[in-house]
Amino acid sequence: MMLKIKLMSGHGLLGLLYALAISAFLILLFSRWSSGLNYEAMRRYQHNQAIEIAENQLNRRWAGMRCENALRENSIDFQISCTSDDVMVKYPLGEFRFKNR
Repeated sequence: MMLKIKLMSGHGLLGLLYALAISAFLILLFSRWSSGLNYEAMRRYQHNQAIEIAENQLNRRWAGMRCENALRENSIDFQISCTSDDVMVKYPLGEFRFKNR
């Protein structure tokens, strides 16, 4: 018994192109989504570090020591400015200000 194979000209190639386009779109969507998650995680991490640095600067002032101007923690540069009633820490993805009341 011989099997007959019917080729549909053009339809198979068009389906393949659609599948490739949809796959590329889904991969791009996933890539942008994971990039956004990564950015948010880095921002939160740097923000938490800035909070700790601000707390440390307040403790330094209460101990009679001077406030530091800059600090490098985990390869991230933080700029610190202290006034009589607040501490501001700037980091690459934002800034944190602690006000004394």
